[in-house]
Amino acid sequence: MTLESPPFCPHCGEPLSPNVGYCPRCGKDVFSEPAPEPVDAPEVIVLDEPAAESVGPEPAPEESRRRRRTALLAVGAVAVVAVGGTGWAMLRGGGDDDGYWSDRLAQPRAVATAPDLAWSWDAGDDVQQVVTSGSRTYVATMGGLTALDADGDAVWTSDLRRGSYVQVPSGEPGYLLTMSFEPVVVVALDAGDGSELWTAPGAAYDVVGDHVVLVDDGVVRVLDAGTGREQWTAESDSGAVTGPDAVYVVADDHLRRLDADTGDVDWSRELAPGSASVGFGGVTVADGFVVAAGTDTARAFDSDTGTVRWTVEVGAPTGGTGPTTGLMTRSTVYVWGAEPGRAAVYDEDGRAGSVPAETEDGFYAFPVHGPDGDHTISGDGTVYDDELERVGTRHPQQFALSGEGVYDVGGRALSFTPFGATEPAWELDLDLGVSDRVTAGDGHVVVASGWTVSDYR
Repeated sequence: MTLESPPFCPHCGEPLSPNVGYCPRCGKDVFSEPAPEPVDAPEVIVLDEPAAESVGPEPAPEESRRRRRTALLAVGAVAVVAVGGTGWAMLRGGGDDDGYWSDRLAQPRAVATAPDLAWSWDAGDDVQQVVTSGSRTYVATMGGLTALDADGDAVWTSDLRRGSYVQVPSGEPGYLLTMSFEPVVVVALDAGDGSELWTAPGAAYDVVGDHVVLVDDGVVRVLDAGTGREQWTAESDSGAVTGPDAVYVVADDHLRRLDADTGDVDWSRELAPGSASVGFGGVTVADGFVVAAGTDTARAFDSDTGTVRWTVEVGAPTGGTGPTTGLMTRSTVYVWGAEPGRAAVYDEDGRAGSVPAETEDGFYAFPVHGPDGDHTISGDGTVYDDELERVGTRHPQQFALSGEGVYDVGGRALSFTPFGATEPAWELDLDLGVSDRVTAGDGHVVVASGWTVSDYR
């Protein structure tokens, strides 16, 4: 199995490319544990509380507010954050709630029967990332980004800044985004010819509707996706997450829901001091509710009104690097640290069950919405259905997700196993190595091995 970096640096929260050993921001070993902090033993308490504060705008924060740059966790996009070595591959914005969640958790159509090699392309350098969108395949190396057509022919090449990530919003909007660390900027490229559309400073980003959300030195900046023109800003202690028509921030120990179009405060709720941050796993948005979690408490709020739905006390194991909370399915979240050795799962009304935690370092989940229903794949490759029942076989090797099943790279072979199945539907012996990776496309699958990118369909 490829030694995958965590999606974010456990020391400073910086987003990481799939196979790096040291953080480009703080320089620390990404596989080492941060200094432990003492925590109390976990105790679960589910409450039904009224909202503590009134809905509506609050006074502007003081200028002395703590400002720092940390990572943006694109809630719902975790299904592609660390799967198959693709990095942050696809951003999925949306409008109405139903369309938002179906689109947000959708994965590409699977290659259900044994595929044939369609084409191979020599990148001329080690492949850092592969992203697919429609008929295009985007290949990033340290030297640049190349767009390939359905036949594997290069359409254009752009000279990326060193250490860039590539993101392609869903729906083929005509642009793609790259994020570089030296300097820390987001660049929008024309999908047709690779020309630069706009550049803006930002440590991380997400897309909600027609807006690009940036986080820059403690300030959330929302830009028009087409022009890069700034629409509004808001201060935040540690980033932002998005939901249907909304951006959520934590500032001055308050969780605030901001209107995605205007930046107006829809509601604001007080949190216990230091109880939540939007960094790695601090805030999770699900269908109908949002959870803010920290080292002591996780609390759920109604997405529309901010009314408290439930509260649970948590105690994350000492030395853990995983998120405190994350999306399990469209309508459930997991809370790690609420129950010893397990990830507790909650819906908007309270506890819905639990699943085994993979290791003492934490729990990761990759939710999928497909034609056969909703499934979740944990970080150790276990597949769960929407009733939290284990189904099919486990996928301990490097994997990529489709809407119907899982691609695995292991034992020199590439295989595909439908959700619920115990044996692969097909397997190809491709003489693959431990550093090779697979990316799911719509009706095709792409394998990157060294300098070579190969497409199977």
